[in-house]
Amino acid sequence: MDVNKQNVVIELKVGPADREVIAQILSYMGFQAETGNPARGIIIARDFTSRAIAASKPVASLELRECGFTFSFKKV
Repeated sequence: MDVNKQNVVIELKVGPADREVIAQILSYMGFQAETGNPARGIIIARDFTSRAIAASKPVASLELRECGFTFSFKKV
């Protein structure tokens, strides 16, 4: 649930996300809507294919977020 009290479905992918991930999260969001608890969706992935980005465009309640990792080292 976000700060506006809206349910949020989050899908986390380790590798790149393709359009199949869009279908997957939309099915979760659809289930939430059927149970009377509509939700917005967020997909977090290392990167997204152009097909995934295109498939997400018509869905205003869906966000795509890229994640990355940074390592730092310190002497002990």
